Amino acid sequence: MKRNLIFGLLLLSASIFAQVTTSGKIKYKETIKMNLKVDNDSPVAKMLPSSHNVEKILFFNTKEALYTNKGIAKDETIENNEGGAQIKMVFKIPETAMYSNLEGKTFVNETFIADKQFLVSDKIEPYKWQITGEQKIILDLPCQKATYMDDEKEIIAWFTPRIPVSIGPNDLFGLPGLVLLAEYPKLNRAIIAEKITELAPDFVFTIPKDGKKVKKAEFDKIKAEKDKEMKMNGGPGIKIITETRSN
Repeated sequence: MKRNLIFGLLLLSASIFAQVTTSGKIKYKETIKMNLKVDNDSPVAKMLPSSHNVEKILFFNTKEALYTNKGIAKDETIENNEGGAQIKMVFKIPETAMYSNLEGKTFVNETFIADKQFLVSDKIEPYKWQITGEQKIILDLPCQKATYMDDEKEIIAWFTPRIPVSIGPNDLFGLPGLVLLAEYPKLNRAIIAEKITELAPDFVFTIPKDGKKVKKAEFDKIKAEKDKEMKMNGGPGIKIITETRSN
């Protein structure tokens, strides 16, 4: 009886892993570690959060994909008082959306740089990934590790062949499966899938249309200049304002 039960559970597990999905809705959590430099002896140091999370949604099928905020983006404020000091942190979270036409191999990305809205459109150019052979399970799905690195960017991606759609959060194209976990060590940033559900039959993929229209090369140049100017260490789309004062 016990052996039959174990055998049945193994068969059920095998059937789950054997399922192949080509459309769906994935909830992701984007986590950015905060590297704010504050004297450790200061009471402010204890009040600063070590990281900040933003929820995102990826809608996808074999033809299209849309990666956007979960619900309407709203600024988040954290206020704290300790040791006679007060601190206020405002996380500016703008509405962003990236539409990908997987058949036509093009994308449209509605994004921001320093409160200025851009509409970036161009051809999809997949990263030149290196698949390492390492494996692990994410959301009960077998995943493989792939890496990409150049002078400016380092990405570690875990993708699942069980969802054979070459897409992931943001611009993670070019792998033989959907990316469920992406890590950006140089940016102290990670994006992990938390839940996968079915795509509604009547779901409509909307193409972003607001912002100054630019090509990817022009946008990358603008962003690099702004990052250098502001010495930004966090991920894109989040701006931190801090206020401290003693009573």
